Amino acid sequence: MTEPLVRLLVLAVIALLVGIAVWRRRRVHTVLPKAVQRSDLAPGVHFFASSTCSTCVPARRALTAVYGSAFTETVYETDPTRFAALGIESVPTVYVLGSDGTGLRWEGVPRRRALPRHPGGS
Repeated sequence: MTEPLVRLLVLAVIALLVGIAVWRRRRVHTVLPKAVQRSDLAPGVHFFASSTCSTCVPARRALTAVYGSAFTETVYETDPTRFAALGIESVPTVYVLGSDGTGLRWEGVPRRRALPRHPGGS
């Protein structure tokens, strides 16, 4: 191999490794849901966030993709007493509850495909 070709190959490998590192860093870690029973929240989709939460952005994006605007959002800075009353200790937290109060809770970013398409029915 000629020297310019070797240099080009080395640069291509370095660019590929940098690209992979950037891609992996941009990926958002998603979490699996846990089954819950809540009588203190209305049926529907509830999103608990904070204005300083970087992972709340992809969580909101996932909820919007599945439910449009049909979810309630509570931001810690505007209603910290609600967070305390409900025992919300981390953000993002998402509840999807049916009419009987049973449903799912995510403490982190939910996977879009794991979000129930019809949350109100139980």
